Amino acid sequence: RHDLRVDYQATSDDFWRIVDTYQPVILVTTSRGGSIGWEIEAIEGGHGVGNAGGPELDWASDQHGSEQLPTEASIEPRSWTAISTYRQGRTLATRLPVAAIVKATTALGVTNVQVDESGTSGNFLSGFLGLHGIYYSQLGTDPARPDVLAAGHIHVGYGLPVADASALIEATLHAVLQA
Repeated sequence: RHDLRVDYQATSDDFWRIVDTYQPVILVTTSRGGSIGWEIEAIEGGHGVGNAGGPELDWASDQHGSEQLPTEASIEPRSWTAISTYRQGRTLATRLPVAAIVKATTALGVTNVQVDESGTSGNFLSGFLGLHGIYYSQLGTDPARPDVLAAGHIHVGYGLPVADASALIEATLHAVLQA
């Protein structure tokens, strides 16, 4: 088990193991990054515009020697499908109640809350995980799996204290559940 360490292979393996086991109906993925506060990502995917190579070149490598990762052989097939399909400008929109989250988290007054309307969580593990959550939410082909009601990604700034991030995620989850 990896439990979502910073590695494409581990994240792919862990993500699918977790969602296959628990079949969540709400997915709010989060990751740390940048000098932001609480950034709700409006879209994920779309990397590699202008890249004449394969999907593995759309992502910043996680530096396992000279091999550019992720590769088709190194990640779960559903992960490969996600990054192969949602690239070169093709994106997936968040399925979170963005306005409700902004209202609930802004009211706390602990950090800058913003919505990234045109960018993504980036082309490293944040964007990889964010894409997975929204991709999973729209699969819906297994009649035994409940429909996913909400899914999306929030980028949490490096400087945000854990206590503030905890309050923000609680407010976010409350807003999502209310919606």
